[in-house]
Amino acid sequence: MLEEFFWFCLRLTTGKNGRKLPGIGKLSTLGQDWKSFLRYFKGATKVPLDTELGLKMNKRLRKLAKEFGLDDQEQEKTPIFIEDLVPLQETTLHTQEKRFWLGLQRIQQCLYNVMACFTVNRINAMRMLQYKHLQYSLQQDLHGGPPRILLEITYSFAKKYMGVMNTFLIPEILFDPSLILSPHTFLLSILFRNDAFKALNLKSMEDLRQLFLEGGRQQLPLPLKREKADYYVFCRVEAKRGKVTVNTKLPITPSTLSSQMKDFGEIAGFLWSMFTHRFRYGGGAIMNTSGLVSNAQQNLIMKHASMRMFLNHYFPRCIGTDMQALMRGLEPDSEMMRAVMCMGHWLDPRQPQDLTDQQKVSVEQELELIEPQKDSEQLDKLEQLKKAVTNTHKHLLYALRIHIC
Repeated sequence: MLEEFFWFCLRLTTGKNGRKLPGIGKLSTLGQDWKSFLRYFKGATKVPLDTELGLKMNKRLRKLAKEFGLDDQEQEKTPIFIEDLVPLQETTLHTQEKRFWLGLQRIQQCLYNVMACFTVNRINAMRMLQYKHLQYSLQQDLHGGPPRILLEITYSFAKKYMGVMNTFLIPEILFDPSLILSPHTFLLSILFRNDAFKALNLKSMEDLRQLFLEGGRQQLPLPLKREKADYYVFCRVEAKRGKVTVNTKLPITPSTLSSQMKDFGEIAGFLWSMFTHRFRYGGGAIMNTSGLVSNAQQNLIMKHASMRMFLNHYFPRCIGTDMQALMRGLEPDSEMMRAVMCMGHWLDPRQPQDLTDQQKVSVEQELELIEPQKDSEQLDKLEQLKKAVTNTHKHLLYALRIHIC
């Protein structure tokens, strides 16, 4: 019965209201659907699926994958390192090829990028971040410098592995050479904009810099207003009937964050598509090779049950070890190896981002687009065919642009 169900799913081409489905093209996607089914089965019956039946289904799913010709190759896992984040941030701040209703939206996107890089969290864990999950304070500088800002972030919507929530400590870097990589720059601007600090005289960075620690204290807490505890850091900005509204009680949607990151990556000139998990690929690789983070700490940070999860799904398949130098007893060129592994290796701002008029016209001659138009005389299917033609046209334009790039 289960095999027939997945056989049926693999053959599905249209969904509700005749909407075309993306289909299952990879073995990993079929495996994810199987895991989702197991979770649903356990939730509905309160009993996990029989182990022997599960093993048999794994074999049958592999047979189905061969029968339907599913791709069994892994998705490329090119990581994003800090050197890739710089051009992405600069593009997000400066470009006019993508515009927003408010400057707040650019600031939110920049903050999201640096938070994804420094905390390697998933998209939903970050977009659901609220003011009640933040704690700011001034800390005594142990090196004799001025007081330093400390940000404590507790991600309550991350996976509850081991029943705990991670709290990340992000101290200010004094005399930071690049403020576009500082989360304090963007987050404090959002908090000051919303008048979020409880202290009445704390309205700007100038006010914050005038605070000092006295009486031998190590820290000075900077609490936020309780009435704004439910405000979202990445709030939703909407435009209705020409009026732009900022809804701090609703989080930004995952699709908005993902599409914005993808668009800015294309504008910056990155060959591969930008998405949040690339920060997890890069962060995981750095922690794994740094020698400063134990396996237990890495699992806790990334919310993994074991290192097997990291090796199977996150560790880049491109070997970053300079094997030639290693075998010849030479000094490995670590900088070179890291440079050719990261996203910036394929950075080319000159690559085309739009199709020419001639290229757009060439798509009109594709049989995939012409055939549905021939049947458009059937009035009962007119609306459905119009939608199919429009979607096909967009698909062909996108495919041509990807081919050219």
